[in-house]
Amino acid sequence: MLYEIISPNMLSLSESKKDVVYSVLKVAIGIIVVPGAALAFVWYSNWSAERSARVYCDGIQLGSDISVQIEKFEKNIGYKKESGGKVSVRHYGFPQERFPMGQHTFLFYGFMFDKAYCDVSLSPDGKVTAKNSFIHYD
Repeated sequence: MLYEIISPNMLSLSESKKDVVYSVLKVAIGIIVVPGAALAFVWYSNWSAERSARVYCDGIQLGSDISVQIEKFEKNIGYKKESGGKVSVRHYGFPQERFPMGQHTFLFYGFMFDKAYCDVSLSPDGKVTAKNSFIHYD
């Protein structure tokens, strides 16, 4: 009896409504998921860089020799200095030109131009006296 009341046209109409609803849901999910995934990637990249800088800075002992820390850092990032070659772009400090005496900076890249830093201050004999990690958002 119920089948006689619902005509075939009514069944096809409800199927087309389902298709429209599913299409709208797919678009809505795409609008939410794609930007959400992009924001999650940006957040994770910066969090990871900041964490890496903090862990590296925490691993440097006060009173240790900076040359050992520089070698350790360059080994960790896979940098191999060639004779006459440029210094690593992820580490800079005295005696390189235009850098303050008694300070070294180690860079950890985040998303695009965002960078986390580990700044190390030195005594005149090259021993670590202070350290600080932070992130700079561009």
